[in-house]
Amino acid sequence: MSEVQVVVEPPLPEVVVTIEPAPEVVVTVAEVGLIGPAGPKGDTGAAGEPGPAGPVGPTGPKGDTGATGATGPAGTSPVGAVTGPASSTDNALARFDGTTGTLLQDSPVPVTVSDTGSVYIGPPGLAAGSIGTALSTYATDLTTNIILNSFQASGIAPAAGNVQAVQFNATDIGTNNVSSLTGLNGLANKSGSGTIGTLTAIQASARTGGTVAVTTLSGILSQVRVNGTATVGTLVDFNSTASTVAAGSAITAAYGVKVAAKKVTGVTTGYGIASDGASDLNYVMGKLGVGKNAPTEPLDVVGNIKATGVVRTGAFTTALRPSASTSGVGACIYDTTLSKPIYSDGTVWRDAMGTAV
Repeated sequence: MSEVQVVVEPPLPEVVVTIEPAPEVVVTVAEVGLIGPAGPKGDTGAAGEPGPAGPVGPTGPKGDTGATGATGPAGTSPVGAVTGPASSTDNALARFDGTTGTLLQDSPVPVTVSDTGSVYIGPPGLAAGSIGTALSTYATDLTTNIILNSFQASGIAPAAGNVQAVQFNATDIGTNNVSSLTGLNGLANKSGSGTIGTLTAIQASARTGGTVAVTTLSGILSQVRVNGTATVGTLVDFNSTASTVAAGSAITAAYGVKVAAKKVTGVTTGYGIASDGASDLNYVMGKLGVGKNAPTEPLDVVGNIKATGVVRTGAFTTALRPSASTSGVGACIYDTTLSKPIYSDGTVWRDAMGTAV
């Protein structure tokens, strides 16, 4: 057994230290003397492994908001960007304000395009579709009706004023030669296949309702004016030109003017065609049928003829008069050679006594 000397501060009793599995060791603590001066500091030992991170502590109180920084320089707008007013009219047309191309403005009066395509032009304070509606361009019910351009004037006219749905003006004030100047040109064109019940280039309809009293109601009113020192070769209110039919096409019946019955229920006197000019000349080329839609003579009348003046027949010499058979039964002429009227029985000419002449 070896002895181990342990230095402890006095006064301490004797201590026995037993170390296993070594054999019993007896330590005898003798009286310790005074502690000597500290020795020099030893070298720092190697750093140990870092311990695990501790839990995150609670968030501290929010600090005061700092002062607002200075405004940065203005950025540049992208090419084509536009700006507008702070407010606008719903469905109104936007117009450029100035010449920069980047600033828009609202319409000065209600000029709007609805979500269904109707264009409204009217005085301020009126809604589209009410008084003041001037123009609508739209397509509706593509399986039944297509209305591409519909002009409507439904305003309140002044006491001596007028209401116009559409006014077309074709004006040339220069000195150039103009081959054609047209105020209104209507075209209805159907190509491809399929059928059409009625094809109408221009349709005019004048209607009334309620208890309105109308002096003159005109579907189409034509007025031609010649002002200044103009010279007009031919003036035509309604000019129906000859139809053109392409090869392979066919027209069953063509009418220059076709007038439906005017004497209907509620009409006191109906006129199909009326000319008020007492000094006007009226002429019809071809054959004219009265009560007959397929005349065979220049004037073919079904019914009686009444004249309050003289009825003058053709006058021929005996040598130049037409044949009785060609003229037909009942034909009457005046024979200047015989100096008397004669009639045809379908075979020969006879005088009033029935004698063949």
